[in-house]
Amino acid sequence: MNPKKARVMENRCQLLRAWLAYNGISNKELAIHLGTHTSFVTRLIKGERRPKDKIQRLIEYGIPKALLPAPSERGPGRPRKPPSAQLSQEDALKS
Repeated sequence: MNPKKARVMENRCQLLRAWLAYNGISNKELAIHLGTHTSFVTRLIKGERRPKDKIQRLIEYGIPKALLPAPSERGPGRPRKPPSAQLSQEDALKS
């Protein structure tokens, strides 16, 4: 990650933490609202986890969208291999 992007992410994280503190919202309260553990909330605030559904619930909860990380476009779980990669592996096993 380039240094400029890292500073922007760190700044967003600090602003979000300040906003939460100012509004008296704890990580535990967010975890209860999201139905997750506080460690997940910490990772979400840092931008390490970005599930669309959880971020949308935080926006509906009243947290400004600009303070939250951009939602991930990828669904949950491990990314699938393209069909061509699977075929080449099968061909390699036949040889």
